[in-house]
This record gives sequence, structure tokens and C-alpha cells, in this order.
Amino acid sequence: MSKTHLLCYVRRDGLTSWKLDSLERGTRNYPVLAYGSNDLTFKKFARKGNVLWVIGGYRDGPPSLEAKIEIAGELHENKDWDCEVKGSRSGSTFFGLNDASDTIMKLVFANKNSLWSLQDKYYSIQWKNIYGRELQSPRRLARSGDSINNHRSRESAPLERLADRAINRSVFISWKHSDNRRDQRSFMKALTVELVRCGFSVWWDRTALTNLGVVDDYSVNKKDEMLNRLLRQGILHTTAILALWTERYGTPSIPNGPNWTLDEWHVDHPVRRIAMVSEEFTSKRLMAKPDAVIRMPQNADPKKAVDVARLFRQVYNTLRPR
Repeated sequence: MSKTHLLCYVRRDGLTSWKLDSLERGTRNYPVLAYGSNDLTFKKFARKGNVLWVIGGYRDGPPSLEAKIEIAGELHENKDWDCEVKGSRSGSTFFGLNDASDTIMKLVFANKNSLWSLQDKYYSIQWKNIYGRELQSPRRLARSGDSINNHRSRESAPLERLADRAINRSVFISWKHSDNRRDQRSFMKALTVELVRCGFSVWWDRTALTNLGVVDDYSVNKKDEMLNRLLRQGILHTTAILALWTERYGTPSIPNGPNWTLDEWHVDHPVRRIAMVSEEFTSKRLMAKPDAVIRMPQNADPKKAVDVARLFRQVYNTLRPR
């Protein structure tokens, strides 16, 4: 039996709580991705074996494919919705920040008695935030081959290609929070956006959780555990570590405390390790030598992020993961 695919939406102000809920339900390595809705279409088609494609809305950017959930069954306890389902371990995953705008514009959706697409409802095929209004409720993808106004559905194929790219061109940004000034954080935000425009999926904790203040209410141990689980998801399939090679990068923040950046740099699967410096590169004791070193502007001007992102893409394409 063929699978039914649903496109589901999480508002920007709900992304953090949705991700934390999935992380809390699961273990360090395996979050339990869940999604719920009162929508009649969702209740009809959210069944075991079918697939949910979860997109997130960002106020200052394009939509991003947040997760794929292959439904393993329905949740029956502590439910917030009439119908709430959870995903299987092997068929469900989070993705880093990416640009899903072109992909969404290629989709064809099926209502009870009709087909429609964003391209047919709007004159421009370029994504605009107002189009997101059409996706507030779960939408069923039309079967492959169905067409409307010469726009033929390929069902989930465009989403599958985006998901494949999000895994195979994934960048994990590793940085020492205490080493970075506010202006450097502005540069990193701009760089994240530019890397996405270069076709990468980017995992940076400042975008992975849209509201980092939420975890500040946790106890120290729980906060560390939740951030550890979150970062674990980002680094699990990454193909490149981009490290801000600052003075204290690779050292613990407190004596005998967790050494987050050391562990991130030495991820235990083949990756490209790229160090980013604003001055001369200096090797570090106990730290593996980077495969390449690139420069960021000393004044951390966000306008220079586009040049750094392009340089990163050139370096990335010349390296083989090791």
C-alpha cells in the first residue's frame, strides 16, 4: 500500500517547545518526534506508515524543512490535540536550517474533491511569507502523476531531495559562547543565512532553538541534558564541522565541566573539519588538525558573511570527509 504524505507546519514561536518536547520524550540518541492537530484531514490520514513533513516558519527568512516523521503510531497519553502521532526511530529525523521555499512551490496538494498548488494560486513562483497562510493546517500531497493546470505532482519527491541534501550537505557550527562578542554573534547569524543560500543545511544552536531563553528556566543538569540531546541531533549526520577557532575553543567553561567544543570537533564519524579564524591560526593541544582554515573579518561585519560563505563552499567542495 502506498504511503500518504502530509505537509505540516510549526509556527516560529512554537518551534522551540515542539523540539524540546520531542527531545524530552526520547533518549540522548533518539528523540521521539511527535506532531498533533485537530484538523480533520490530519485525523483521517495521520496513520501508521504514512509520512509527515514538518516545516517551520521564520519571520526573517524562508520556510525550513524541520523534520521528517514516519508515523509509528498514535499517542494516547498527555495529548494536547485530538490526534497526535509519534515517529519511528529509523524513519524520523530533524534537519538543520535550510531553504524549503523552492521545494514547497513545486508541491501539489489534494483536497477532498480538488487539487491545488501555490503556483496556481499566486502569480509569482518566488516564495513570500504571505504564502505561509495557506499552510497553517496540515496539507495532503497529491499522488504522483496527478496534475492541475499542467503542474504535475511528484508527490514527496521534491521533499525527499531536499531532505537528502540537508543530510549530505550539513554544516555544524561549533563555537565557544564565552569567547564571542555580540557583534560576532551578528556575523554568525548572517553567515548561517548565507550558508543556507549556498545550499547547505546549517545546525547552529541559535537557530536550532528559536527561543534559547526557554532552557534558562531549567535546572543546570536538565539544561545541560537538553542541550546535549539537541546538539547530538545536529552533529549526528553532519558532513562538516565549522569551528570558530577562538582562544578558549576546545576548553571546558568550568574546571572538570563538560568540554562541549572538544567533543564537537572530534565527532566520531567522517567529516570535514574547517577552522575559522580572524587572526593567524594557532594549533591547539589535544585538538585534531583542521582540514582547512578560512578567515572571518576582524571587525565581524555581517556584510562580509556572503564572501565567507562562498569561500566555505569552495573549500568544502575540495575536501573529502575524514
